[in-house]
Amino acid sequence: MTQMVSMPEDLSALSNAELIKLERKIARRHSGMFPWLMVIWAFGNLVFWLSLWPLVLLDVMPLWLGFILATISLSLV
Repeated sequence: MTQMVSMPEDLSALSNAELIKLERKIARRHSGMFPWLMVIWAFGNLVFWLSLWPLVLLDVMPLWLGFILATISLSLV
């Protein structure tokens, strides 16, 4: 389980060293994990975009539809 970092109400009362220590505690909760979702999303989007080429070139899909889908695909990267 992740540990909750207790944050004081008024951060301006903390010194720079205390703020850095608090920042490191918060960052430690989120670091160390590999972003698998981003890797899967990137390769999935690449496969989708590359699959549009043969579909359009072999007239399975109209060019205008391939353009729209490629634009949406690239805007979601």
